Amino acid sequence: MIEIMDRLHKDTLPSVITPMDMLHNAVSQGANIDVLEKLMLLHERYEASVARKAFDAAMAEAKSHMTLHGLRHTLGTMLKEAGTPDGDIADVLGQSSTAMARHYSREAKLPSKTRGIVMGLKLIGKKK
Repeated sequence: MIEIMDRLHKDTLPSVITPMDMLHNAVSQGANIDVLEKLMLLHERYEASVARKAFDAAMAEAKSHMTLHGLRHTLGTMLKEAGTPDGDIADVLGQSSTAMARHYSREAKLPSKTRGIVMGLKLIGKKK
């Protein structure tokens, strides 16, 4: 692979050379199959490494924003969007008042038509 890099023209090189760039250059210069196979393996490892780094970075970012408090807001919102009354949301979230249940579910998106439909549903296991 070093010999391929040596044969490349310095003025045509991008600022970052990826294995795919090296593979393209090797093909255009008529490299033998052994060199191409090595470059293809290098490219596969490089792609896997890049993907893993991106995944790890995304997970670290998500974990830095994920808290029990945030999950409580998410649960309150989901319950409200499902049509659960504020008193029941307060019970599920362990709140002593419906005002706190409304606070934890205030992000719920309930258009007026949907709200009427959802509130009219008979919820399984709901006390009368």
